[in-house]
Amino acid sequence: MRQTRPAAVLVIAILHFVGGGLGVIGSACGLATQGAGGAQMFSGFGGASASKEQKEQQEMQERMEKLQREKLPGYPATQYLSLGFDMVLSILMIVGGIGLVMMKSWGRMLSLAYAGLSILYHIYSLVYAYAFVVPLLNTFFEEEAARNKALAPMVSAMKAVVIASPVLGAIVVIYPIVVIIIMMLPSVSAAFRAKPELEAPADEYDEGGFRLDLRRKEDDRFRPEEP
Repeated sequence: MRQTRPAAVLVIAILHFVGGGLGVIGSACGLATQGAGGAQMFSGFGGASASKEQKEQQEMQERMEKLQREKLPGYPATQYLSLGFDMVLSILMIVGGIGLVMMKSWGRMLSLAYAGLSILYHIYSLVYAYAFVVPLLNTFFEEEAARNKALAPMVSAMKAVVIASPVLGAIVVIYPIVVIIIMMLPSVSAAFRAKPELEAPADEYDEGGFRLDLRRKEDDRFRPEEP
C-alpha cells in the first residue's frame, strides 16, 4: 500500500510548528521575566517623571504581587511549573509536527500525547484559577477601590479581566481536542500504518543472457521473453 499524507495531517503539522514556536518564545520570555523578579523588574520605569496615577497603579501592582505570593498555595513554584510545562508542550508540538510531515508513527503518538497533556493542564489551570486566584484578587480589587476612589475604573476593568481570563485560556483546549479527533480518524490511522512502496530494482542479465530478477532469489533465473 502506498503511504500518502492526508491533508488534515499536514494542516495539523503546520499548526504544530506555528503554535509550538510561539509557545517556546512565550515560555522563554515568561521564565526570563520570572527570573528577573516578575512585575518588579518594571518597578523603576518612569522614575520621578511618572505621574501620581502611574505611581499609584505601580504600587497597587506590587501589593497584588505580594498578596499572591503570601496567600496563593505554592504561588512561586506554580508560576515556574506552569511556564515550564508550557515549554514542554510547545516542544512536543514541534517534534510531533516533524514526525507528522515525515509520516512517522511516533509523530502521531507525540501529537496525541501533547493533546492529552494539554487538556489535563488546562483543566487544572481552570480549577486552580477559580478556586484560589479569582476569589483572592476579587477581594483585593474591592479593597483597593474602597481605599482609592481614583483607581475604581481601572480596578473594575482588572477585575473583569481576572474573571474572564481563565475561560478565555480554556478556549485554547479546542485545538488539542481537534488534534485527537483527526489523529484517531480511521483514514489517518491507516495512512500511518501503511508501508511506503519500494521501487522495484531493475532487471539485470548475466553473461549467458539469462535475466536476473533482483526481487527473486539469486539462483532463480529465467530467459528473457522472445519478441
